[in-house]
Amino acid sequence: MTSARIRLVRRLGGAAAVIALVGCSDTTGTNDTGSTVVPGVDTTMPVATTAGAPTPDTPAWTRVEPPRVEGSTDAVVTGAGGLVDGTYWAVLDARSTGATTFSVMRAHFGAACEAYVATVRGVQCMSGYTVQREPGATVPLAPDAAVSVAALDDPLLSFAVTPADLLGLAAGKATSPAAGYAWAPFPFIVEVKAGRAVTARQFWIP
Repeated sequence: MTSARIRLVRRLGGAAAVIALVGCSDTTGTNDTGSTVVPGVDTTMPVATTAGAPTPDTPAWTRVEPPRVEGSTDAVVTGAGGLVDGTYWAVLDARSTGATTFSVMRAHFGAACEAYVATVRGVQCMSGYTVQREPGATVPLAPDAAVSVAALDDPLLSFAVTPADLLGLAAGKATSPAAGYAWAPFPFIVEVKAGRAVTARQFWIP
């Protein structure tokens, strides 16, 4: 398996951090230019995707470390066997059918983001990363996947949950026993093996 090595340090300082999503015009908390803006304080998000991550055996609602990313996630390539193994940016899309699926795509961070946008007309990398939505693919979440969710109001607060918990939280049918946690539809960093997401770590964005 070729998997992207990903790590991100996000700086939320006196200058607002801005998120640019390729091919996506819907934003929240926008400024006059239509860009998503978040004021805040300096902070560093700890840990790499493979360090401090939940495992299938991590008890639900144990606090775990959120992912960091740098470079690029893997290119979305499908073959006869479906999506190739790799690490991807993902959006949760099936929430009420008894199954959990993700739309996966590629994201570029830091210097890789700058290199990517230099080749694509009209695309900017204003806050350290951008999401390349095409090509994309859809993958199911493995029933024994290791999953974590990010707290709505704290970029440093993540909890391990079960796949069933994730489906219930996203559908508004479950609540959390963890203090300081509220569900938010943030994206995920997923690791795909044999056509299924075997890890899904939610990634806090402003």
